[in-house]
Amino acid sequence: MPKRWIISPEPPAEFTTSHPELPAIAARLLWNRGLTVQAEIDEFLNPDYTKDIHDPFLFQEMEKAVAIILDSVEKQERIVVHGDYDADGVTASALLVTVLRKMGGNNINVFIPHREIDGYGLNVNTVKQLFDDKTNLIITCDCGIGNIEEIKMARELGMKVIVTDHHVVPAVLPVCEAIIHPLVPSEPYPDKGLSGGGVSFKVVQALLRRHQDNHATLVDGKSHESFEKWSLDLAAIALIGDMMPLLGEARTMTKFGLTVLNKTHNLGLRKLMLAGGIIDENGVTKSKRQSEITAETVGFQIVPRINAAGRMDHANTAFALLVTEDEAEAEQLAKQLCKNNSDRQKLTEQLVGYAHKQIKETNQADAPIIIITGDGWGTGILGLIAGKLKDEFYRPVMVMDVKNGEVTGSGRSIPEFNLMDALNHLAPLFDKYGGHPKPVASLYSQQIKLKSLKPVWLH
Repeated sequence: MPKRWIISPEPPAEFTTSHPELPAIAARLLWNRGLTVQAEIDEFLNPDYTKDIHDPFLFQEMEKAVAIILDSVEKQERIVVHGDYDADGVTASALLVTVLRKMGGNNINVFIPHREIDGYGLNVNTVKQLFDDKTNLIITCDCGIGNIEEIKMARELGMKVIVTDHHVVPAVLPVCEAIIHPLVPSEPYPDKGLSGGGVSFKVVQALLRRHQDNHATLVDGKSHESFEKWSLDLAAIALIGDMMPLLGEARTMTKFGLTVLNKTHNLGLRKLMLAGGIIDENGVTKSKRQSEITAETVGFQIVPRINAAGRMDHANTAFALLVTEDEAEAEQLAKQLCKNNSDRQKLTEQLVGYAHKQIKETNQADAPIIIITGDGWGTGILGLIAGKLKDEFYRPVMVMDVKNGEVTGSGRSIPEFNLMDALNHLAPLFDKYGGHPKPVASLYSQQIKLKSLKPVWLH
């Protein structure tokens, strides 16, 4: 449909004249990103890792969290990192699991939920299973802040719980051993724009610093500082993959993470880029437009392949790829992710065609919100369909799937309409819902599960 372009305003004359070194277009872009102070401008244009990466112990409960984790590692307790099935959650989990194993943890495990069977975040069945497995400590990555009852149950069963997350904070926080979350109202941490993987990287930083106090190297003989910097590739993928505003510390992490990614030591990432035709056998990028791997490469080629695992099957495949040190396994997993991505593209195209037909039949092209329902489409594809329709029609879009008597959906919205607020007003109608607004990316992403097959809330 026709679009009306709204151009951001020019900055005040005094801003432009006070920064004569900036080209006019750069000054305008900086102003409209809210970067008006010289220190912020310098940080944005010339990030400095030594200056612009914050002390991880600025998180108010980081010291407590690190002490509990290191104590569990020392005692060889069973630690389970509970992640999520998207690129942010998978990289967050890989970051944390890897560092715990490098610090000598021999009982470090991961649980990545199945999108359709387990859903997002902790659930009661998972908690019971972790208890049966004799888990001592659960660390959530990219989830957990809304799982009040599930965390309460875990602690009543004798398990310790540490939450690391970045999603919308509920009115009541879960009671647990520690919460590492930049958006908690009382949290003084200066950067509020970290993804789940960004938060996980801060935990990794903190663990390395405290572990270094008593250990000269990690178990493989590598230095703590080296491990930290070589982990930035996964942090960058997480931040780009979750479409975080690349400002402040998040931008610095991404800039240096891309530098690392171009010469990554991560075997799985190298094999994935090779299988996907991103690099050749010598590690040279094959793009005719770009001589190196950029944020665009990550966003449009690497992240979709990581996400495809959880959309088409199980995200365990993507996690295994990011932590494996076996070349044959890495090659096999990389090829599987590329196949998953190809299958995902074909299925998405097919279902978008069905959605177009439904929009025409129900006269929704000019509706204030577009509602699509499918039958057995699979929850992994719903958000992609919603996103494509949102871009095409510039309307909030909800795409829902009916399976085994349950309605599950995913939504995408435009900056003018906060879909998360709308869902909050209708909370009693849902078994579960959640997400986080991303105004810079012009995207609001939610997953919902209706209590009734009659979506009365749509009216």
